[in-house]
Amino acid sequence: MRNVPVIEAAAPGLGMVSIEDETDGVTRRIPLIVNVGGTIYPSLAVEMLRVAGGQRALPYGRTPTG
Repeated sequence: MRNVPVIEAAAPGLGMVSIEDETDGVTRRIPLIVNVGGTIYPSLAVEMLRVAGGQRALPYGRTPTG
């Protein structure tokens, strides 16, 4: 799923929204980065911070546990 091409081309960034409810239907966690087909995307909130801060990229890392 992608954005409308003309809107995506004009956007200063691209952020993902991914929500997975717990078994009781309550959302308790929202990922800050998402791996889609081997490509890493920031969440919408993280991308908004990057754009508002005028950064070209935000560093991210991974620990042995995830």
